[in-house]
Amino acid sequence: MEEMRVPSVRTSTDASVTQGLHAVRYETFSTVATVESHADGEEKVIDAPHHVSESTPLLPRKHTPMRAPLSSSPLAQTLILALTFALGPTFWNALQALGGAGQAERTRASAGLAVLYACFTVSSVVMAKVGSHVARWPRAMLVLGGLGHLQYMLALRQIAQWDAVSIPHGIGTLSHSGHPPPPAASTLAWHLTLLSSAFLGLCKGPLWTTQTHLLMRYSSPGRGAGLAGLYLVVQNVVQLLGAAMPFVVNFGGGTSGGVSEETYTVATLVISLSCITPLLLSPPDSVHSSSTTTTVLSTPPTCIHADPSIKPTPTSSAWRSEIRDTIAAVSSHDILFLIPFFFSLGTPHSLLWNHINLPLFTVRTRALNTALSCLLGILTAPILGRVLDSAGATRWRARAGWGLVTGLVLASWLGMCALASLIGRSGAGDGVEDNKMDFIHPGAAWAVGVYAFSGVFEAAREVLVYHLLTLHPHPPHTSTRISAFRHFLRAVAQSCGFAMSAAGVGVWWQVAWVGAWCVGSMLPVYFVVDKWARRDEKDCEEGVALGVGEMVVVEEC
Repeated sequence: MEEMRVPSVRTSTDASVTQGLHAVRYETFSTVATVESHADGEEKVIDAPHHVSESTPLLPRKHTPMRAPLSSSPLAQTLILALTFALGPTFWNALQALGGAGQAERTRASAGLAVLYACFTVSSVVMAKVGSHVARWPRAMLVLGGLGHLQYMLALRQIAQWDAVSIPHGIGTLSHSGHPPPPAASTLAWHLTLLSSAFLGLCKGPLWTTQTHLLMRYSSPGRGAGLAGLYLVVQNVVQLLGAAMPFVVNFGGGTSGGVSEETYTVATLVISLSCITPLLLSPPDSVHSSSTTTTVLSTPPTCIHADPSIKPTPTSSAWRSEIRDTIAAVSSHDILFLIPFFFSLGTPHSLLWNHINLPLFTVRTRALNTALSCLLGILTAPILGRVLDSAGATRWRARAGWGLVTGLVLASWLGMCALASLIGRSGAGDGVEDNKMDFIHPGAAWAVGVYAFSGVFEAAREVLVYHLLTLHPHPPHTSTRISAFRHFLRAVAQSCGFAMSAAGVGVWWQVAWVGAWCVGSMLPVYFVVDKWARRDEKDCEEGVALGVGEMVVVEEC
């Protein structure tokens, strides 16, 4: 009696290959079988895990779901990722919503943010080159992003101390400071603002590219909006707490524009946690989708050809080759149509949270605006994700989802126009506290309501992004390049917005800039949504539904 190895075949459905079809990935391996030899020369296979018969057709015998550990599930990993970004960039955004993170000079704050997002564009381009390492070192890149935000907060606290002594009644200064003013405090504040902003911008490229890459890896085809909705809920919950913190700490200031010292201390401690939470993430390859199954075939195929639509990504160390690969990744018709939408994601931030929020409202009202915006984002993000990712979406339902998001964008832009009309009448500006609007003032409720509604506006657009990116799945290298390109466009838009604010461009010119991009970019999005909805309807008419028919994809024959 001897042992021999009998070839067998294992298959698993890979939902990231195609939408609406089972993509079966075959892997050849060997199992140990015991063979009993008789005197007449006959051999009999016994104790084999699966008997091999040449006459058995190539059909699955059994579908057994693979249950991954809870810690390796997409849901658990998404929650950890969302917590990491909530404690870092999201909490930082909550402080930025105070208007230049509470800095005394709006011009200096706008210039620093313009440099920040300019460096963000550079790091996003670099990520297109080194993006293949995201799958290897996601935790290291997330920790790097956390350190970038931490040094920014430490620098910001020092700048605020200098402002407290050099600009006694400036907006955003510390309420008290016992430090003597250093020589040329204003010049030092400018230098530190630009340097810390530049370093943070270089850290943001790896950070946000890793975030989009991981979310796309965790999502099933056409189901990215639902997972993104859950991600946004966690982010908005922490941002709500982050906005409530300066509201409570600065509540005693009444109608003052000053930011208390405790605000920066608490923010520094919270952001430092974002350097620790990435260590809880599992490697992306160990995260198993809930749709993964294992199937054992009775007979190994003699030869199965690979899917021609999946082409290997060429690896090259030359920048010219990498740029060519990046251009190829974003040159598809769908991505080209989404370029205006990707750019528009960064256009309203400077206008809404820096150019209007800072001079128009008191510090506690600015914090309240952020808190209400996050609260509505929490309530609406899961609903919008469910609407966009509704199973069996028909063409009319896809159009209705697009119309809903477009209506929210248009309504929010009209609210920005109403807020801009208050800038000229109020006379508020840097260093002016008497004319600032507080939430207890008569007639301030509608202005606070506009900022609260902006949470729905931001949630709708962010959910739509991941829904569009998962309509047509891409290989990991390609998705990383698309992610870097998306953040590059967004950073360019944000840098332009803050540069316009620092240069003193009128508020109505900025309103027109935001409206042209935010509202106008929804038109090409319609053609992308309609195209994929028509494709799904065609598949249903041909009887190609989930579970009927299988596409064979092989790594090696």
